[in-house]
Amino acid sequence: MNSNYEADLVARFRGADSKDASSAFRKLRRIYRPKIKRRILIFFNHKSIDNEEHNTDLMRRWENDLDFHENLTRRIIKKAFDNRMALRHNNFAGWIYTIQRNYCLDVWRGLKFKAKQLQMEARDKYDENKRLTASYEALSRIDREQQIRAVGEILIYLSDEYREVIELRFMSGYT
Repeated sequence: MNSNYEADLVARFRGADSKDASSAFRKLRRIYRPKIKRRILIFFNHKSIDNEEHNTDLMRRWENDLDFHENLTRRIIKKAFDNRMALRHNNFAGWIYTIQRNYCLDVWRGLKFKAKQLQMEARDKYDENKRLTASYEALSRIDREQQIRAVGEILIYLSDEYREVIELRFMSGYT
């Protein structure tokens, strides 16, 4: 791309005329959109490799989600247009890449926080299930002990012959 052409677009983009700025920005957007998308993909793949402790299924899903990257690209481009008066020099590429990097860092921090939150919720649910299982097992033991006591109380009222038959069946495994 001709640097004079790009410099002219940047000058028009920074200008006060919003119609001319919009036209110039559409042309700049066409030039930089694929570059921004590529940099977003590289950013998230690089971050996931550097931060293995946060590399959960959720994070892997976002780093390879093209709709997610497209959505980020749109937001970054919109942010650049909304903040066009902050561009104080003619280095549009450096300026928009800085916006892209900072925005991606903010999103990455949010994703890490969300992944940590989901991991903590999963751990809490696991602990709760463990407590419920332990409570159920304790109740089952109490029920079994009550059943044994009830059978013992009934055996007292049986004659010796019947009691002996039940005890022999129990020892033989028939009940």
